[in-house]
Amino acid sequence: MSLEFAELHRRHTPEPELVPILDALTCIIFFLMYTTTFMELTSLTLPPSAVSVVSKSDSSAGVPLIPKLFIDIKDQTLVLKLKWMGQAPGNVVRKLERTKPERYSAELEKTVNEIVTEFAKRFPSEKSLQIAIADRGTYQELISIMDGITKSIPDVVLLSPDDVKNMNEEDNGS
Repeated sequence: MSLEFAELHRRHTPEPELVPILDALTCIIFFLMYTTTFMELTSLTLPPSAVSVVSKSDSSAGVPLIPKLFIDIKDQTLVLKLKWMGQAPGNVVRKLERTKPERYSAELEKTVNEIVTEFAKRFPSEKSLQIAIADRGTYQELISIMDGITKSIPDVVLLSPDDVKNMNEEDNGS
């Protein structure tokens, strides 16, 4: 009798576990429901196109200003140069003694604020200014400069220190 029991035991095939299979099917069903819902939300329905007439009667929207403030460091002097393009291109250059670069400089912030305020009065529609500081510039100097700018112009765009090098090469004629 024990031999028969051993044979029955060997022939017994295990039944698959139904609970994990049902869990997987439930997850797949919910996944398919969500994806079809999101597919409907992401489909874009464009309204019929209308004909629009573009006229260039506004001459003030000519060449953009693209104001840029370059901060170069020569020896212990900060050279601030605000440069812009547009109908009447121009620039403003100020030099400032660089005392403790790792400390807050109210003088630097005030000088930048004066330059940018003059520019903002001349071009009140300009809302952004690009700035580039030389490689040797410190984080605190950058923050002082940005604080001086944002009092008059709300948006500040940071440029690469390479732009300061390029500006110097353009000024030298090379």
